[in-house]
Amino acid sequence: LLVDLNKQSDAAMFSAVAPSIGLLGAVTEVTLSCVPLELVEAKLLSITLEEVVSSVRDIMETNRYSRTSIFPSTKQVSVWTANPVVKSGWYCLKNRSRPTEK
Repeated sequence: LLVDLNKQSDAAMFSAVAPSIGLLGAVTEVTLSCVPLELVEAKLLSITLEEVVSSVRDIMETNRYSRTSIFPSTKQVSVWTANPVVKSGWYCLKNRSRPTEK
């Protein structure tokens, strides 16, 4: 049985299949939508479970990207955040030189 599944045709099923770890079949073809390269500044911090509960809304609203890893046995949370940076302040990745100002 071959099923063509995407977010537009069946968003609920698409979301349900994503974490299946292959239990619902094998992916035979994937089409990726790419976005332009974006330089980001990333930060990683460790806070307590209580701190993340009280600040989760602020973390989500003030950062473009974020993820958390919870370690229940220690009641610690690893919080990774990243936000776009101004390109003119960074070295160019391709030729390792500073970009020219225009």
